[in-house]
Amino acid sequence: MEKIFTMGQYEEIIEKISTSVEYYNKVYQNGNIYTLYLANGDKIRYSIDKNKIAHLLGVNLDYLVNCGILRKGNSKELLDKFIRDGFSMYSKFNSQILNFSNFFSYHIEDKLDVFKEQLKIPYPNNIYFICKYDKTKNYDTGEIDGYTADYYIVRKLRNEDLILLGLVKNDNNNNYSVQTSRVIKKSPEQLEELTKFLSKQEVTYATNLYLENYDREISTQQNLFLDEKREYLETIVNICKKTGAKPNTTKAHLYDINGYVNIKNKINNKKLILSQLTDALNQNNVFAISDILLDEDLSSSLDEETKELVKKCNDLICSFNPDSSNSNQSYSKLEEEKIKLEEQNKDYDEKIKKLEEENKKLQQQREELLQYKQAYEEFTSKIYELTEKEKNREIK
Repeated sequence: MEKIFTMGQYEEIIEKISTSVEYYNKVYQNGNIYTLYLANGDKIRYSIDKNKIAHLLGVNLDYLVNCGILRKGNSKELLDKFIRDGFSMYSKFNSQILNFSNFFSYHIEDKLDVFKEQLKIPYPNNIYFICKYDKTKNYDTGEIDGYTADYYIVRKLRNEDLILLGLVKNDNNNNYSVQTSRVIKKSPEQLEELTKFLSKQEVTYATNLYLENYDREISTQQNLFLDEKREYLETIVNICKKTGAKPNTTKAHLYDINGYVNIKNKINNKKLILSQLTDALNQNNVFAISDILLDEDLSSSLDEETKELVKKCNDLICSFNPDSSNSNQSYSKLEEEKIKLEEQNKDYDEKIKKLEEENKKLQQQREELLQYKQAYEEFTSKIYELTEKEKNREIK
């Protein structure tokens, strides 16, 4: 159904469009490129290009071009032209030469109201959730209602309205373009509309943001902390329970679990090293770092602080040991030299092994050449015999 605007309403919309464009030109850092890393393992990279803002404002400039009102040009130039001449076009809409529904989005007032919010930097902790949208999943229910983007970044405003920024994929390098802006207003019907939107769809959240701006030579990033991820997981699960969406946060939580396991293993390994060091001290024995280096798990947990502690303990034991024959040189120095010599010896072993392999190849080549030589000598011998027989036959 066509939406009709009075002269006053039309002029108010033109004013809001003009104000929004001025805000974009003044505040938005044109050139900002956002890369969001998602909990489902995906990555989306996008910017809000000046030629896409007409879509966010709910204005179909192609309609005016097709009607011959505006000449072809880039979207930003056409939008600026419309703002300058827009007030004089109302008569064409009023006389039905032009059609409001073909030019303005049915939800243009909502789009204009949230335009400034859509320009804000998408910090992960300011995003409510992200929907990886597949429109084929809603064909059987018919609950499509214009949702055609590949990803929707959803924010929750203070008044609990939900604003959606739709992104469409450009290529196979995770580059996306801004397609649309939508609003799901807080109302008794909000959950119903949200369910239509999210039913069977994949829902996740952003864990990291990386911002680049080549023009201004700046970059920054923000990461969610573990407790924030826990809160987001609860939010995503609640949304999915209410709407029939499917949560996907596996990648982020596997990463966190693996990180926790690695930290726990390092702590346990460090405890084991310190326990062995304590036993050595109690028995007045040195504790050889070289033995730890042979164990891959233990060596990965041997930080510089622990190394220094072990060295000092060993040197202390040797300094009080009357049987020590190395009073002029500390144990740790000797052990470092020992480790160094072992590494050199390992290098020599590898070089010897390499030379042995090369020697083996040369021997094989020698055998092949000897076989070739033998075959050649046999061939020349047969040629000689045949030649002699031919000579003897001619003499007879």
